[in-house]
Amino acid sequence: MQGEISLNGGRVSQGVVRVADMVRRPPTLHSPFVHKLLQHLAASGFDAAPRSNGFDELGRDVFSYIEGDVPGDLSWHDDDVLIDAARLIRRYHDATEALVASPAAKSIGLEVVCHNDLSPSNFVFRSGRPLAIIDFDFDIASLGPRMHDLGVRCQDVARSR
Repeated sequence: MQGEISLNGGRVSQGVVRVADMVRRPPTLHSPFVHKLLQHLAASGFDAAPRSNGFDELGRDVFSYIEGDVPGDLSWHDDDVLIDAARLIRRYHDATEALVASPAAKSIGLEVVCHNDLSPSNFVFRSGRPLAIIDFDFDIASLGPRMHDLGVRCQDVARSR
């Protein structure tokens, strides 16, 4: 496709490209779930995630591109950056809470849709501050408790020191 630019910020999956103001990536079995999740986020007013734009003529997932920087590693961040990230994660979780609002889900500890890969390389930064969450991997995002999104990456950071 003409005008494709390979994206290489963060730890990008193979085949992810930018075309104008859209990101295109190979679909997976979980693509429909992520498109519905992103549509829900948009409808609920959450503005810190890509927008779903369906599929292109090659069957790839299409999402809006969010301008900014994506770190390539789990580097150290100052407390104020971590506070901003925590607030952004809280807003994301709050926006997904309605998707698991049944008493049955609550009774087994399901609270929100977890991203399940919240590391600095899945945030878009501007001026050194996180402003959006990206890369809702189609085989990772799932229902769970809020704390799960925080604990998974804490283990990675501890190992990287």
